[in-house]
Order: sequence, then structure tokens, then C-alpha cells
Amino acid sequence: MVDYADTIKQTLTMRQVAEYYGFSVHRGNKIVCPFHNDTHPSLQLYPGKGGFHCFVCNENGDVISFVQKLFRLDFKEACRKMDQDFSLHLNIGESRSREEREAAERAYQERVERKRQEEQRRDFALCLYNAAYNRYTFLDILKRENTPTDPNKPVRQEYIYACRYIDEAWYDVEQAAAALRKLEQEQRA
Repeated sequence: MVDYADTIKQTLTMRQVAEYYGFSVHRGNKIVCPFHNDTHPSLQLYPGKGGFHCFVCNENGDVISFVQKLFRLDFKEACRKMDQDFSLHLNIGESRSREEREAAERAYQERVERKRQEEQRRDFALCLYNAAYNRYTFLDILKRENTPTDPNKPVRQEYIYACRYIDEAWYDVEQAAAALRKLEQEQRA
């Protein structure tokens, strides 16, 4: 049973689960808490395997305990419900042949690998963004600190260098930011 739980936790995010069961996710990844009479979103959804926490009633847990509490189910029933609702094909509680178990394990490993690759792409895009932004910031400072104030003095090479490359650096920042936004949209889909 534990392998089912791990598969569910690795596959589904708190946001996916909350949205599937009809909750509107507000700014800051918060929803109206279903565990107390809530009028203002007070239940925080954390990304990945972070789970949830309500800052009013203090309920907290992971995706499985959320479904358990929401539908008043035991652990196995909650796993089974999520398996069916999200079409995970884990066949919880059913005896499976060796081939079916191996196919399920392969499918699980493929999901884990896909998620790892998505995280690698996001980390790489974030590194590119940070490098581009740092370059732009450096050139901006270089330009401001070396802006000519006296028309009789020669223009410093640092100023010329900064002016030459600052637009290119900003373009790189915009491209990296667009790549990050695209990856985030793909992960939400």
C-alpha cells in the first residue's frame, strides 16, 4: 500500500487535487478551507509534496490526508478514490499479475523521470534567467557609475561598453523570463 501512496504523492500536486475537487485556488496558492467555516482563503497549498496547512483551524497534511479529511475516508479508501478520479491505474486493493505489477512500476518510474526532467529544465531556465539578470544589473550599474558629467572630459571605456551591451542583456533577461513562464504553464497543464 505504501508504494501506492508514494506514487500518488509523486504524481499529484496539492493544487491539482484541490482544483479537481472544486476549489478555486487564489493568489498565493490559498483556498477557502473546507475543514472549518471559512470565508477568506486560509488554507495554504504548498508546491510539490509540500501538502497543505490551514492557518485558522490548523489542519495540515499531504494530498492523501486532504482527500481523507475532505470525504471522511480511511487511508486505503482515499487512495482508491484518487486512483479512480485521476485515472492513475494503480488498481488499489486488487490482486495483480506479475506483468501488471511490472507495468505499473514502469509507468510510475516514467512519471518520476518525467517530473525529474521537468525540474531539471526549470532549474536550467532559472539559472539562465539569473545569469542574464546579473549581467544586465552589472551593465546598468557600470553605465550609471560612469555616465559622463563633464563634457570636457573623455568618455570612459566602461560607459561605452555598458551602453553597447545593455540592450542585449535586457533582451536575454526577457527571453529567459519567457522561457520560465512557458515551463510553468506546461507544468500546470
